[in-house]
Amino acid sequence: MPLLLSPLVLKVGTESDKEKLFGRENIAPEWIESDSYTGRAHLTLTDLALNYITRLSYLFKECVGCLPDGWQSQPILFLTPAFSSKEQTKALFSAYCKVLPQLSNHNKLYFYPYGRAACLLALKQIEQLLSDDISQVLIIAVDCHHSLCAPTQGGASGHHSEESHLTACDSIALVQAQSSDIGLILNWHGKSAQVSVNEAGQGVANLFYLYCKQSNAAIDAMHLPLNNTLKIANEWLGQLSGIASVLNSDFKCLFNGIRVGDLGATMGIFNLLHTQSLYQSGELDTDQAILQLDLSDGLYQSAVLFGWQNENSDAA
Repeated sequence: MPLLLSPLVLKVGTESDKEKLFGRENIAPEWIESDSYTGRAHLTLTDLALNYITRLSYLFKECVGCLPDGWQSQPILFLTPAFSSKEQTKALFSAYCKVLPQLSNHNKLYFYPYGRAACLLALKQIEQLLSDDISQVLIIAVDCHHSLCAPTQGGASGHHSEESHLTACDSIALVQAQSSDIGLILNWHGKSAQVSVNEAGQGVANLFYLYCKQSNAAIDAMHLPLNNTLKIANEWLGQLSGIASVLNSDFKCLFNGIRVGDLGATMGIFNLLHTQSLYQSGELDTDQAILQLDLSDGLYQSAVLFGWQNENSDAA
């Protein structure tokens, strides 16, 4: 079943031009000098005195005015930061309900509190919903960097690095997904859990092993996580040899984390929208396949191989 995505809101800081967001050039962040934060950032909100949950709820408010007609009858999937406790996820939902009270009566809400890995982990649920005579599903992802917030105890678990050269971001995505005759095809889906006792890269090594065992299809391009942090790079850098045999000779690597900064829980849906745009613009041929690898700094890691289907044609 092809999946077609329609971004109703997509913002990194104040930038919402998709040609710039998905272009080849880096999106230049602003330099910020303040008592609480000194560094580069893409800011949607200039107030750096807000706590983490409050900042997320303010960003969520920007989605509310763009909700489509009939949104209350559509399932909604929230891609959220990887919180360290269920209480924090509940606190975030409570904050969202204050912004949009109708949420409290919505009976088809799904939360994926897995940070950067949330989007790919939600795809099977999205496919299931769309196969159950549901025509459209809404996806909402909002995140911000902790360094842009007032210090609090017990924030989201570790998916934000404190490395000074990392670009801190506010990011927002409101996306409508539907089944279509034309769109993205999920040709393979894998996930793994990385626990603290594992060596760096073990989770990715497991994913690549599963890929070669279960699919072994040629890969033409890959979205790789690299947010200017060695920790993330070390998770996959030494593991590419595990799938070297299925990488085409003109294999392309895409590093959106370098271009736009660390989008946290919004990173996965951003990369997915970018993949769709690559097919729609012809930068990827319909017979080419692209692998997206998403790593949270917490437990979960996931990868999906995408192809593209044109109307009345076979899947790529």
